[in-house]
Amino acid sequence: QQQPQQRTKRRSRAPTKSFEMRLFELQAFKGVKGHCKVPYGWEPNPSLAEWVKHVRRGCIKLSDEQRTQLNTLGFDWENASARFQREWMQQYDRLKAYKLEFGNCRVP
Repeated sequence: QQQPQQRTKRRSRAPTKSFEMRLFELQAFKGVKGHCKVPYGWEPNPSLAEWVKHVRRGCIKLSDEQRTQLNTLGFDWENASARFQREWMQQYDRLKAYKLEFGNCRVP
């Protein structure tokens, strides 16, 4: 009897770049843009945005030294969802203060 051929799994993605290479790319991005908030799908290097997202979410294990390197660069650890929540609450608090002062929420 013939044995069924075993399929070998192929990687659909290119091998991941080293942390040092990604850090270099992030430094270059910051040099041009002035910050480390790489937008989704950033055209010169869309995979950099993906890497930044995974770092923020904790999907990539980092050593203490790597975290320090990112902190030194000014890496923003807050993901978009947390940032939205924080900014929303800040605006809500401002609205509550306005209502206390003026008795309504009809902000001009």
